[in-house]
Amino acid sequence: MDNAKLKATARERLNGNYPVVILGLLLFILLGGCCSFIASAIHASWLTSVLMLIVESLVIMGFVGVILKIARKKKTNLEDIFAKTDLFDKYILITLILGAISLLMWVLEFLSFKSLIMVMLNYSELNIVLAVVLVLFGLLLSAAIIMVGIYLAISLSQTYFVLYDNPKMKITEVLIKSFDMMADYILEYFILVLSFAGWMILGIFTLGILYIWLIPYMLVTFALFYDKVRADYESISGNPEEAISSAKASELKPIVKKTAAKTTTKKAATAKPVAKKSTTKTVAKPAAKKTTTKTVAKPVAKKTTTKTVAKPAAKKAPVKSTTKTAAKKTTATKTTKTKTTTAKKATTKTTKK
Repeated sequence: MDNAKLKATARERLNGNYPVVILGLLLFILLGGCCSFIASAIHASWLTSVLMLIVESLVIMGFVGVILKIARKKKTNLEDIFAKTDLFDKYILITLILGAISLLMWVLEFLSFKSLIMVMLNYSELNIVLAVVLVLFGLLLSAAIIMVGIYLAISLSQTYFVLYDNPKMKITEVLIKSFDMMADYILEYFILVLSFAGWMILGIFTLGILYIWLIPYMLVTFALFYDKVRADYESISGNPEEAISSAKASELKPIVKKTAAKTTTKKAATAKPVAKKSTTKTVAKPAAKKTTTKTVAKPVAKKTTTKTVAKPAAKKAPVKSTTKTAAKKTTATKTTKTKTTTAKKATTKTTKK
């Protein structure tokens, strides 16, 4: 995935849309300030986060929609920020789940790092070899926890985008879909986030003024990344229509080319590839059966040959019977001659007498 192309597209889409995004960000800052003021007024600092979660949940999904519309080259305005208030309950639950995962990672990292510090401070009381092993183990454990935390954060980074596009989906399904979508894009997303690190550091020296330009730029870039990943995911999972709509919305040429090579219309996208695959399979199997039938038919041909050879033997049988009949006739003739000769002899004798 070309991060430079995503960034260039994001800058292009933001032309003329910066005021809406900046006003949305200012609204969040204003709401956060009000929540903090109320919490400090009643001397309950812990209440700030709770109030901010409740108040911002009414507008945060609308703001996500504004970012996606800008990325998809659709018209948007400030009123769209208040268009998804019905998702506030799912947003709160998802935010609590993500917060719990982050808290767990931080606790594990804190315990690992604290154990490492204790071993390093008391290494003189331990065996040198044991101290070295414990330090190395602590470093590896700390690094592993950080890597797992980064992996989970990136895997679940598309949760709010998925929730906006699938408002009827269950919370667990939203989390699982985000996890599945990002399975092959962990490194790419990590590199994309790192590419903004220089701008974020530079923004500190501008007293935060640079962030007015940087934050919308980052958000739209991440939205374009989401559309790209979503198009790939839907094409693989068997939803070509969703893949085509995502590709057209973000105008990502690699996805459009892949889908255009398969079909020319949305309906053909589902029909043609399936027909080709099924034809290949069905033609292959009968071909194997036909060859088997031919090989079986050859012995049958040999049997018929044997029968035709046997036919001359049947013709010889009448010849034998004819021979026997001729023999009988010859014997009868001889007998007749003998009788005639005897009769003549008898007649001769009678004449002599």
